[in-house]
Amino acid sequence: MDEPPEYPDQYDGGSGCWATNAMKIFCLDRHSGDINGLFTDMSVREIGLKELWRLKWNRGFKTSEPPPVWPRWMAKYPEY
Repeated sequence: MDEPPEYPDQYDGGSGCWATNAMKIFCLDRHSGDINGLFTDMSVREIGLKELWRLKWNRGFKTSEPPPVWPRWMAKYPEY
């Protein structure tokens, strides 16, 4: 399962991030614990950073697994 970034705005682009831990690309602390999400039905809404692990990103992404251990910077944000 993809792990959360160790610190806010951590980006490992160019190091095989898509193949190993793509969540770091999306889990960015831009809006006080939320990001803006555009869905395939063309709807847009705020998504809590921890909620990212509950979205069905692809057929193989397991949303039923326990959430990862949140790093200290994410602990203040609500669970979804």
